[in-house]
Amino acid sequence: MVSCAGPKTKTVLHNKQVNTPINKILVFPVTSFKGNQNNSSKTYDPAVVSAWVDLYGKDKVVPGGSPLLKLIKSSGPKTYAKLINSIHDKKDFEKFTSSPWMKKLVSNVTNKFGNYHFAFAISNGSKKRYTKGKPVYLHMALFDTKKMTWKWITKVKSSKSANWTTSTVSMVKSSFDTIEKIEKSSRAPASE
Repeated sequence: MVSCAGPKTKTVLHNKQVNTPINKILVFPVTSFKGNQNNSSKTYDPAVVSAWVDLYGKDKVVPGGSPLLKLIKSSGPKTYAKLINSIHDKKDFEKFTSSPWMKKLVSNVTNKFGNYHFAFAISNGSKKRYTKGKPVYLHMALFDTKKMTWKWITKVKSSKSANWTTSTVSMVKSSFDTIEKIEKSSRAPASE
């Protein structure tokens, strides 16, 4: 097998104390940090859902799609954006976990879809930006709804080296290579 250079994913956060067993994962649509979905972010969706299925199995992955996007947008102005922006600012996140808007958002989603871990993919940068040679980023994060905190967060950066679609798939693959390592390390038996 020939090794090829591609985007390298960094683990931004791995909260080893968050060890709630994963029964199912609710996959949120890929959005920007403003909580918007556009054509560039939609490019990632099929690869992200497929990668979750590859990692956990079809029976454990619930793609939220349009119904979930509508629900999170109806949770209040900028509520969803506050949650996903806490990926960048973890100190602010601590105060969010007990806030009424956070509890309402989590409650609204879990009441409709089930109390599963929330899986996020956040794109920062567009196809237009990428084709101009500027870097784009993909953040992946897993949120534990029972402990109300992030389990892990990853980040990958890519600059123009291939066409947009190839690059997005490469970023997702790199992210999931890292995520698989994180998850394997988390599955080690814990002492009771």
